[in-house]
Amino acid sequence: MPGTTSPATDTLQKIRRSLLSDNTPEDSDIDVGSRYKVRTAVTMRASADFTSGTIAELVARDEVLLLSKDVRGSNEVGLVVPAMPDRPGWIVLRGPSQPQCSLVLKKLDGSWDMKARYRVTRPATLRSDSSIASNCLGEVSPGDEVLILDLGLDDGNEDKPRLRAQVSVIGTETVGWISPETYSGDRLLDPVNLLGPEIVKIHRKSLNGNKSPREVIGQKIMTIRGGKANKINTSPGPPRSCVPGQVVPWEVGGKYRILEDQTAREKPELQSSELFKIPAGAVVLVTDIQITQCVVVGDDPLMGHVPVALVQIQEGNPCGAKGWIRLAAKDGHDLVDTRDQNEFEKVLHRLRSSQQQEVTTAESPAGFFEASPTSSQYDEENGSGAWKGQQTGQESLIEKLEALEEGGEDRLVQDTSAVEDRNPLCGGCTCGSNRGI
Repeated sequence: MPGTTSPATDTLQKIRRSLLSDNTPEDSDIDVGSRYKVRTAVTMRASADFTSGTIAELVARDEVLLLSKDVRGSNEVGLVVPAMPDRPGWIVLRGPSQPQCSLVLKKLDGSWDMKARYRVTRPATLRSDSSIASNCLGEVSPGDEVLILDLGLDDGNEDKPRLRAQVSVIGTETVGWISPETYSGDRLLDPVNLLGPEIVKIHRKSLNGNKSPREVIGQKIMTIRGGKANKINTSPGPPRSCVPGQVVPWEVGGKYRILEDQTAREKPELQSSELFKIPAGAVVLVTDIQITQCVVVGDDPLMGHVPVALVQIQEGNPCGAKGWIRLAAKDGHDLVDTRDQNEFEKVLHRLRSSQQQEVTTAESPAGFFEASPTSSQYDEENGSGAWKGQQTGQESLIEKLEALEEGGEDRLVQDTSAVEDRNPLCGGCTCGSNRGI
């Protein structure tokens, strides 16, 4: 009929309106490691020198990963990789004749951030420097978690420059370089920041046995209708970090994210007066931790005692308010995430202490320690500056971390798609770089 539109047209109009209604303000900075959409058509060139040859033409709404940025003349330029794995190229980001960035400064899913914590999804090699030809320190395995300290670029192979990340391996004191993703786009890390609010969604899904909301609703409907619900649980459930007889994983002075809506109380006792509600996703500072008795009701497998904490809300409402909350539920699962939001600062403190210890050791009087080749002798005998290079590298890292506080690709160990990351010069280690694949 005249004046009517087809369902397909209505759907397109809705999508168009939703895109136009996105009034989220753009970021002011352009961050290396982030994914963005192209704002306007722009030319990709072979080098940052814009007299170099053209590689490709990007059009509006193309997605790119920013590997590096630089200033050439009066222009800010960036090395980007299109969403479809292709040869990287340089584009003009901003300049006198182009004050508005050629990229829409709203980070897309799959971006990598400094100070963020990610879970390893595939085996990857940990190296001493951003170059994939540097020394092997070991490997990280699926399930490990790493904290990104710095982002850099390995451009040793000009045709295949790749994003590199300097990470601290959680639960160890190891610091090294890995690739968040391979050149071909295979992700070695899950791009969900475990220190961000997304952890609440992960927690809720674990409560449902890793089932989607639709699956949970369908299972409930089947139960109501008398049908047989699927009893298979695809997940061991939410974390239960508090083990009787062991030290609780939370620390006084730590900042943690609330996983479930909580009631803050006046005193540690669970029957004390209610003060206010704390929504899931809020971040709190722990100022005291105690163990209180948990009343057992019926035959439920409840804990006899549960840890409680006096907290102050740092992010969320009511901001600044103080009260006592539970850290674990009656069945023992975590109500507050155990990942400390201060992890970056902890790593910085550890590196500072390590550096100070090295300085103190180097300045100690002769004979105070057991006789052995000194660091200076090691440097002179090898002629390589090995010890001094390591020390300088650590000082450089600490300077970068301090700057961040005030205000860096590897192969798949069992994946032939990343053969280009093998280092033929790496021998005598267990990284697998010299394995036949």
